[in-house]
Amino acid sequence: MRCIGVAPRDCLQIRRDQNGPWELFYGSIDGFEFQSGNHYRLRIEQTPVDPPADAPSVTWRLVEVLEKRPA
Repeated sequence: MRCIGVAPRDCLQIRRDQNGPWELFYGSIDGFEFQSGNHYRLRIEQTPVDPPADAPSVTWRLVEVLEKRPA
C-alpha cells in the first residue's frame, strides 16, 4: 500500500493480533522479502536497540512464515 513517511513509499499493513485494527508499518523486517499480490501471516521477533535520533527503537526479524496465500 502506498503511504507517506519522509517521502511517498510502499508500506506493509499489519495487525498485531487477529482481531486488532490494521496499521501501516513503515519499517522493514530482516529476512522477509514481500512479494506483491500475496497475503502473509508471519511470526516476528522484536528486539530493542539504541537507535540514532531518526531511527526506530526496535528491529524486527522474520522467525517464520506461517501462511502465504494469493491476495
